[in-house]
Amino acid sequence: IAEIAKSIRWSPGYRVVHCSGAKALDVLEPAREQGAFIGSFHPLQTFGSVEQALENISGSAFALEARPPLLEELQQFADALEGTSLVLPEGSRPLYHASAMMVCGFIVTLAGQAAGLWKSFGFDQSEALQALLPLIEGTVKSLGANGIPDAFTGPLVRGDVGTIQSHLEALKQQAPHLVGLYSQLSLETLEMASAKSTLDPESKGLLESLLSGS
Repeated sequence: IAEIAKSIRWSPGYRVVHCSGAKALDVLEPAREQGAFIGSFHPLQTFGSVEQALENISGSAFALEARPPLLEELQQFADALEGTSLVLPEGSRPLYHASAMMVCGFIVTLAGQAAGLWKSFGFDQSEALQALLPLIEGTVKSLGANGIPDAFTGPLVRGDVGTIQSHLEALKQQAPHLVGLYSQLSLETLEMASAKSTLDPESKGLLESLLSGS
């Protein structure tokens, strides 16, 4: 983006917009110095293909950075795409993009690791993924409907120490490389889910001790 911005001769009043989620506006500084209006228009969405992009773009959030009049024009673009506008403060781009990576890329990683566990009891990754996808989709729907922490379910938020212990023992035997990941995510879940009334303080303490030791 920076190289292209430097290589083009801009005219005053031009609109120069990039669609990167990670890059700040300074990569367009050469255009601004020549009198152009600069901005960023990033769809907070995943596009695995052109077809998927066309299907997913409507209703997405769009992260915007610009000054008037370009900001209002970009907001109109977002409205035309039936999306919502998020005006990012200066300097917030790295954390914004990190959060997007966590809920997009890391979900794929977690799904891959979870599906990989099924190999130990006779299913390949594709079969496992097809079985897990409805659970993933149901979780996303619950998150949208109920929010955090109410979307949490499962043995952690029930305080089921025995089940978590059995998980850890099985992971240590069959997938020891996942014990640290499982334990860290479980500890983070406990902290976030502690606001849910289903988790009593005694069970939380036992689980924290068990998971910290792993």
